Amino acid sequence: MEKHHSCINTRAIIEYFQERMPAEVPNLFVGLDPEIDKLANPKEFLMEINNWVPSNVVIRMFDNARAISQDDDIAFKIGFDSASRKKLGYIQRIILLAYKNPRRSLRRAQKINDKFNRNKRIEIVETTRDRAVIRLHWFDDIPSIEDFCRFNKGIYTGIPTIWNLPPAILDETKCYFKGDEYCEYHLKWIKRFSLKESLLNLLVPWRALRYTIEELERDKELLKRKFEEVHYLNIQLKERLDELMSLQEALKESEAKFRNLLEYLPGVAVQGYGVDGTVRYWNKASEKLYGYLAEEAVGRNLADLIIPPEIKPLFAKGLELGALATKSGEFMPPGEVMLLQKNGSRVPVHSIHTVVRLEGMEPLLFCIDVDLSERKRVEEELRRYRDHLENLVEERTGELTRVNQQLQSEIMERRRTELALRESEVRFRTIFEGAPIGIGLWSVEGKFLEGNPALTKMLGYGLEELRALDPARLSPPEDLVVREALFEEILKGRRDFFEREGRCRRKDGSFIWVWVHVSPIRDSSGKILFALVMFKDITQEKQVQAEISAYQQRLRSLASELSLTEERERRRLAADLHDHIGQILALAQIRLGELSQETASGRSLNTVGEIREYIGQAIRYTRSLTFELGLPVLYDLGLEAAVEWLADQFQEQHALVVNVNHDDQPKPLGEAASLLIFRVIRELLTNVVKHSHATQVEITMTREGDYLNLQVKDNGIGFDTSEFGARSGRAGGYGLFSIRERLNHLGGYLEVASQAGQGTKATITVPLEQDGRLASIKH
Repeated sequence: MEKHHSCINTRAIIEYFQERMPAEVPNLFVGLDPEIDKLANPKEFLMEINNWVPSNVVIRMFDNARAISQDDDIAFKIGFDSASRKKLGYIQRIILLAYKNPRRSLRRAQKINDKFNRNKRIEIVETTRDRAVIRLHWFDDIPSIEDFCRFNKGIYTGIPTIWNLPPAILDETKCYFKGDEYCEYHLKWIKRFSLKESLLNLLVPWRALRYTIEELERDKELLKRKFEEVHYLNIQLKERLDELMSLQEALKESEAKFRNLLEYLPGVAVQGYGVDGTVRYWNKASEKLYGYLAEEAVGRNLADLIIPPEIKPLFAKGLELGALATKSGEFMPPGEVMLLQKNGSRVPVHSIHTVVRLEGMEPLLFCIDVDLSERKRVEEELRRYRDHLENLVEERTGELTRVNQQLQSEIMERRRTELALRESEVRFRTIFEGAPIGIGLWSVEGKFLEGNPALTKMLGYGLEELRALDPARLSPPEDLVVREALFEEILKGRRDFFEREGRCRRKDGSFIWVWVHVSPIRDSSGKILFALVMFKDITQEKQVQAEISAYQQRLRSLASELSLTEERERRRLAADLHDHIGQILALAQIRLGELSQETASGRSLNTVGEIREYIGQAIRYTRSLTFELGLPVLYDLGLEAAVEWLADQFQEQHALVVNVNHDDQPKPLGEAASLLIFRVIRELLTNVVKHSHATQVEITMTREGDYLNLQVKDNGIGFDTSEFGARSGRAGGYGLFSIRERLNHLGGYLEVASQAGQGTKATITVPLEQDGRLASIKH
C-alpha cells in the first residue's frame, strides 16, 4: 500500500495525548491498519519520524483523537501544540530558527515539509515581514479529511511562537474541504523591535540547538537499534536467500522432470504459446498428432498451424482471455474441436486451455489435446448398435419393470429384515446381558472377546481379566486336550458345534462342573469370525445326579434281592402245595376210588365220580400252580430246557408257532440271571400274543464271547418304537421298564427294533458267569 505521511504527524498526536491524557494513548491505535495491528509495539513505530504510513492511518488517528477528547477542534490544537512547543522535526526547527523570522523561514520550511507529506503541495503566494499568503493543494487521488486542514492551520498559527512572538492571526479565505480548489491561509503576525528582543533572538537559536542536539542523541540511539535490527534482518535475508537458491535448484530439477514428462507424455499433445499465438513449446505427441516437427512449429503462430478458419475468431478471443488472466489455471472451458493436421486433414481432439501466470513474466498459454479419433470410431460403431440395443431395450423394458417391482419388494423385505435384525440385536443384547447362563465370544485363537455378567460371576473373573486370561487355565489337563481337539475340528469345518460336560477352574482355584456349548459364527462367505460359547453351571445337578445314581443303585440291588426273595417264596409255596395240599388231594382221590368200588348204588357211583373229577381238576391246577411258582424245569434242567418248555406251553395254549434255536456252547448263568431271562422271554411272548397278532415266533440263543445273546423275533404287525418308553412302563407282569432296569443291574441290556408291518425283534444281551464275577450281583 502506498504511504503518504511521515510519522512526524502521528508523533505529534501521540505526544499531545501523552502530556494531557496518557491513559488514553493505547486507544489512539485502535483499528488503524492491519499492518499496524501486527506490530509488537505500534507506538514505537508511529513515534519514529522516519517511518511512513498510509493516509488512512492518519485519518483514523484523528478520528480516535476526536472520539477520545470529544473536541471537534482537536486537530487544530495538536498542530498548534506541535509548533508552539517546538515539536517540529529538528531539521525544520533549525532552519526556522536560522532565519530568525517567519517571512524568511516559510519558503525553506515549505521545501522540507514537502518531504514529510506527499498528500499535498504547499504554495507560498506572498510573504512580507509581518504577513504571508499560503495555499495547500490537496491531491485528489489521496484520501484526505478536514482534520488535515485544521492540523495545518494550527501549525501555521503557532509558528511565530518559535521566536517568542504571539500566535499568528490566520484567516482561511478558501477551503478545499468546502468545495474550493485548495485551502488558502492569510497569516499575520506582530513584529517587535527592541534591544531586548534582539538579544533574545540571538539566544533563542542556541537554546533550540541544545534541544536539537539532545534529540539528535536520542535519534542516534534509535538509529543504532535500527542498525542492529537491519543487521539481524540482513542475516535472516542471507539465510532466506540461501534457502531460495536451494529451492531454485530444486525448481530447476523439478522443471527438467516436468519438461521431460510433458515431452514424452503418451497420447497427450501439449503446445505452449504466448499471448500473441507464437508457439514456444511443441512436444513429441504434438509432432505425432499434427505432423509438424518441433523445429517446424516453434516460432510460428499456432493459428497458422492447426486452427481451422471457422474457429480462428474463437482462438483470438482465447488469446485475449489468457492475456487478462490474473492467476494460473484454466482460462477457457474445455471442449471437443476439429483441428488441422499438416496434410490438411482434420482430427477430433478434446482440448484443454490453461495459462501459467508468474509474477513479473508474460503469461504462457498451453493447449492440451487428446486425440479422439479412436473414440469417435468407437462412437460410430456404438451408434450402429444403438438401434439394435433400443429394440432389445424395448423388449426388456417390460421384464425390467417386473424385475424392478420385484426388487422394490425385495428392498422393502430387506428393510423389514434390517429392522427385524436391529430389533433382534437389541433382544440379543438384552438376552446376552440378562441370560442366567454364562455366554461369551471366543476368537479363533480361543481367547475370550466378550463375556456376559453371568459368565464373569460364574468364573470369578472381571471382563478385562477374562480377555487377558489364558483359556488353558480354566480346564484340567485331562479335559484341555479334548476341548482343544474339538475346537480345532470346528475351525477346520469338520464339526458344526460341540457340547460336553467337564470341570472348570474358577479364579479362586475351586472347580465347578459346567456344561459347555461351542458353535462358530461365520460371515456371508463362510469364514469363521468368532465362536459363541455358553457355560452352564451344573455342579448342583451333578451332585443330584450322583445322589440319584447311588439311590438307583441301591434300588436295583433291593429289587434284585426282592426278586430273589420272591422266587424263593414261590418255590416254598410250590413245595408246600406239592407236599401237603397235593398229597392230601391225591389221598382223597384214592379213598374215593375205594369208596366207589364198595358202593353198589348207581346214584352214589355218579356222585363219587363227580367228586373224583373235581378233585382231579384240583390236583391238575395245583400241579400247574406248583410249576408256575417253583419253575422246577428251570432249576432242574436249566435255562435252555425251560425256554423250550415255555415255547411248548404258548404253542399249546395260544396256537402260536414258537421255534427255539440255540448253539451247543455252554452258557453258565447265575440263578438271578437265568430267572430274569426266563421271565423276560415269557413277558415278550405275552406281548406277542396280546399286541402283535403274530403267527410265528423265532427264539435264538447263542453265546458270543463272554455274553449270552438272545433274540425273540415275530412276524406280527410291529409298532412305532417311539412309543416304546411309554409301553414299557405299563403296569402288569414285570413290564419292559422293570426288565430293562434288572438287565442293567446285571450288566446287560435290552434292544427292541420294530417297524409297522415288519414285525418286532427284541435282543437281550447279558454277561455270562465267569470266575464268580456275578456272585456279588446275585447276592
